[in-house]
Amino acid sequence: MKKLNLRDVKRLIKSNAFDLHIKNISGFDPLTDGLTTDYSATFRRALVDNPSDSMPRENTLGVSGAWFILQSRDYFMPYEDDKFAGIEVSNGCGRFILAVPKTI
Repeated sequence: MKKLNLRDVKRLIKSNAFDLHIKNISGFDPLTDGLTTDYSATFRRALVDNPSDSMPRENTLGVSGAWFILQSRDYFMPYEDDKFAGIEVSNGCGRFILAVPKTI
């Protein structure tokens, strides 16, 4: 199995910007000073920013709801279920899946 890296995530975002979905499994909660899991998380269409926008894109790669720590502190795993295929990302700020719907 090929090891995934940030380049693979960027390729997924760029080639599927109009059909990309995100599922936020866990995120940082400042009240508990740690990660909390959203057990009812579902996939939703991801909002991908236009690269020409003035909004900083470094830690989101332009995807609303995604957060990358960068500097080799993000972990990438392939993801696939009955309806979606993509990449699961985990780091100290949370865990989320970027995926596209499977075509039948």
